[in-house]
Amino acid sequence: MSLLNYYSVNYLDCRRKFLAATKAAGFSVDSFVNPLMGAKGEELATDVVLIGSISASKLLVIISGTHGVETFAGAAYQTGWISEERWQQLPEDTAVLLIHCINPYGASWRRRYNEDNVDLNRNFVVHPTGHIENNLYAQIHPFIVPPALEGEEREVCENALRELRHDFGETKFMQAILGQYSHPTGYGFGGWEPVWSNQTLAYIIDKYCSACSRLAVLDIHTGLGPYGYGLVGVAHAPESEAAVRARQWFGVPMATFAEVAGEYDFPDYEKYVDGLLLTAFIKNLPKTEVTAAGIEFGTFPYDDVLACERDELWLYNHPNADARTAEQVRRKALRGYYPQQRDWQEMVWWRCDQVVRQALSGLQMTEINL
Repeated sequence: MSLLNYYSVNYLDCRRKFLAATKAAGFSVDSFVNPLMGAKGEELATDVVLIGSISASKLLVIISGTHGVETFAGAAYQTGWISEERWQQLPEDTAVLLIHCINPYGASWRRRYNEDNVDLNRNFVVHPTGHIENNLYAQIHPFIVPPALEGEEREVCENALRELRHDFGETKFMQAILGQYSHPTGYGFGGWEPVWSNQTLAYIIDKYCSACSRLAVLDIHTGLGPYGYGLVGVAHAPESEAAVRARQWFGVPMATFAEVAGEYDFPDYEKYVDGLLLTAFIKNLPKTEVTAAGIEFGTFPYDDVLACERDELWLYNHPNADARTAEQVRRKALRGYYPQQRDWQEMVWWRCDQVVRQALSGLQMTEINL
């Protein structure tokens, strides 16, 4: 079967392929159903599959769909990993946990955020003490979320945003959009409490990860960076033992999220990193050796991807938009985060396969070079 057949362009097909693969391989599925319905009236669920023993001391977790519209790259790899029988090569005393589409609402509606307009990668702080006070965001909010998709209103908005971006400079502009907890209808909103996906993940961690002593986590994302290349970034302090261990596993082309946020002189970058989904494993498993990493696959230039997200936020704030306009916005968002081109899909597969092999090999290491 061609690897490209594992890819999908909608949530229904994506879930169908994953469930069919697990059934064909004889694995059981633990489904966590979201209370809302999907864009086509379908059931929304996070589907979890454990391959190997729940008592294995070494566990690799692979997650798709933290940002809903980004689901389809990581989900294709999860489906293919089962169908291509990669699990036949698991080392002794090692298991793999596949968390398929942790944000099913976003996947179905082709939006990055969840049903509460929350960016999951900002929601894992301790609420409310971990909320970032992002005063810069308030200045750009009226323009980053456009009042109209096109026309004079949009042009006025674009001119104002360009002027603010120029006045801020790129560093402060990035500070403004890295995350905020003050505008629930806006860009990068982290939520005021743990959302459904956050609570669901906590339950999954407790049920499936508590027994292991060594844990690796890979959270697959798209949208930022060079086209088709998967940059590995870890949710650990740059000089920590976990970061050193991760660099030994994944090699030189690896970054820590703290280093990335630090490039923009973000005043509360520790809180920014603290909101990442990956930190749930670190916080909930204090006695476990955790190596938590994201893989970010680039698509198109940053401003193009940002425009897709801004248009989608306009749609969220205008739920009565006509069906044709809504479909255009969602189709543009899907393309921005998920290029449906053979070369990009092949690059995602190959890189995921490489990083998964590195993680499984790393879990077998007993020492690191400090």
